Amino acid sequence: MDAIEAMELFLSKIEPSDPHPDVATAAIEMRVGRARGSFRLSDRAAKALVEALAQYGGPDEHAGQGAEVRRRFAEEVRNRQLR
Repeated sequence: MDAIEAMELFLSKIEPSDPHPDVATAAIEMRVGRARGSFRLSDRAAKALVEALAQYGGPDEHAGQGAEVRRRFAEEVRNRQLR
């Protein structure tokens, strides 16, 4: 699965519980090789994506750095939401 397919799957999982899936508040353009994807995100989808990214551990998790990276990312997201 490439990143475009992953985004499509992610949004399809959110849409059934989204009260306003057609009201876009954000847009994402993706390129993977020659493939391109354009996604319009509702407020709920954008917040879910931010939350998923903030929780992602990645390969550094095993080296003990993942928790600190996630903490800093989540803190930065909160700070931006307060502006």
